[in-house]
Amino acid sequence: MNVLVAPLGMAPLVVSEAVVALRECPGAPRVSVEQVILLYPGAGEHPERFIDYGAELLSRELASHLGLRVSLRELPFEDPVTDEDCRAYLRLLREVLEEHRSDDVHLLISGGRKSTSALTGVLAQFYPHVRGVYHVLDAAEGTPAARQYPVEQMEAMPERERAAAMFPPPHQVHLVSLPFAPLADAEGLRRYLASPPREAERRFLPWRAEEFFRGVFGTGPLRGRAVRLSEQAVREYRALGAQDRRRVRGYVGRLAWMELPEEGRPRRYGAFDTDCRVEPQGHWPLRLFLSVPPGGQFIGVHRILTHEAYERILAQGRLRCADFPARIPLERLIEEIPGVLVGALGTSPMVFTQLYRLLEEAAQRPAAVVLLTSAQERVRRGAGLLQEAFRRHRPPVACEVEELPVEDVASQADCDAFARKLGEVLSRQVGADRPVHLSIAGGRKAMAAVAYYAAQRAGLSEVLHTTIADPAFEQQVIREGSLAALSELSAEERASRLFLEQYAARWAEFQLIRVPVVPLDA
Repeated sequence: MNVLVAPLGMAPLVVSEAVVALRECPGAPRVSVEQVILLYPGAGEHPERFIDYGAELLSRELASHLGLRVSLRELPFEDPVTDEDCRAYLRLLREVLEEHRSDDVHLLISGGRKSTSALTGVLAQFYPHVRGVYHVLDAAEGTPAARQYPVEQMEAMPERERAAAMFPPPHQVHLVSLPFAPLADAEGLRRYLASPPREAERRFLPWRAEEFFRGVFGTGPLRGRAVRLSEQAVREYRALGAQDRRRVRGYVGRLAWMELPEEGRPRRYGAFDTDCRVEPQGHWPLRLFLSVPPGGQFIGVHRILTHEAYERILAQGRLRCADFPARIPLERLIEEIPGVLVGALGTSPMVFTQLYRLLEEAAQRPAAVVLLTSAQERVRRGAGLLQEAFRRHRPPVACEVEELPVEDVASQADCDAFARKLGEVLSRQVGADRPVHLSIAGGRKAMAAVAYYAAQRAGLSEVLHTTIADPAFEQQVIREGSLAALSELSAEERASRLFLEQYAARWAEFQLIRVPVVPLDA
């Protein structure tokens, strides 16, 4: 059976359009959907909503016109605004995918919030029976002829007109197939994440990814340890090349979440006598000399040795943890590297300054920003305002603009061109050995989904989204952060608004959502 799974938003007709597009659009997989499952936001304190009418409308029209069965699966939130909301969304999607292991599942990202759009494609990689991840777009997108039918308008339509809107001819719809790559050993990885970790079965995932996805697949988050380095280990780290520094950061970050035995398990390393634990085992260009003190509250990194460094100190005959006390927190080592904030810019420039401020508060202030912009006038104007604001900021922030080779992401070719350009930009930034903070908050929904895949290809550990917890306040900020509203302000007033200074009393409403990335070879 062919099953279409989609988050439901305020534009229900994207779901019926997808049913038509999967079967009839040029280049479509020619799939006849037999069941539709809608991931439906809970009502919260608003029991009467247009979205409820949209769900009812879809259920009725898909059943009467195409004979499809529609199932509603309620989410435990009205709006996904926190990390835990993201996990809750993925847990429900996981349940649906588990229940339909014997079916061919097709995922649609077009409904719901941008955060859920990006997340929908994430779980596709864990399940081989997911046949595709799709986005649907109006063929007249961005023109006066674009078909826009909000729920409240569809409610008042005559029956025949409503059916024509919901089931358009295939030439009026573009079906965009989004990139995703099945994870190596997806079945084994799901089993690993759904059971308590055992040292003999360690999977070297980025530690944030392991913690996050254990919360999705069943065992709940692990208790992480602090990591401290000796002064000598810090000097040895700084002497390494860029690739080896990335290796150390990644491996030590993972160690914080591993079930390592405590002190009392000395090992020899070649001819070297040591009371340290030596990691990792096997073929690796470096060796970390570690300890886990009694109580297991932190991991000490005492030395970081290349094979050449080991040969130089071999004559000493031994290495003791106490000779190199570990006192410097890993966070201090990471924070000293200024990062770069990268992402696609849409028509809401404040998204980037909001992310910048949230990273600054997390002691990860970016030293540079790279904006990917289309040639649309509104987008270019927004980029200009951001460049001015970052230039006037104290300290000033370099803000570079990379123009996309497409006017908009409105077709399969556009999506592919965006993916290539983003991949090129990320490759350059990763090669510079500085943290890359990749935004999925700006631009189109399809861009958010593509960005996650690009992050995997580039070896990033996470992507970032930002939300505002209070929906009414969010709408206020969106209005006040529009191009029209910002253009009416002086440069000083505009900077104050963009960098959230005028919202200081409600700072806690602004949320930074980190979505960890699972490596493609996991």
